[in-house]
Amino acid sequence: GFMYNKKRKKSSVEALSKIKQRVTHELNKMKKYDKAIMLRKKGFSAYKIAEKLDLNVSQVKRWVYYKSKPTLRYCVIN
Repeated sequence: GFMYNKKRKKSSVEALSKIKQRVTHELNKMKKYDKAIMLRKKGFSAYKIAEKLDLNVSQVKRWVYYKSKPTLRYCVIN
């Protein structure tokens, strides 16, 4: 009945909100990836790039040394 539909709508709105937050986070990470690659081409070390972009050093090393590009694959909520 009505209560069931109200609860279902509320939970779907909450799930959509979480998905939007995650996608935004992943898109920001992709922008930082592009900046990290640009800085590396300019001669910055992984440590300096991590400091400038406020990222974990291991994340930057994966990006610039191992060519591991971020993707939107983790945007699904479990």
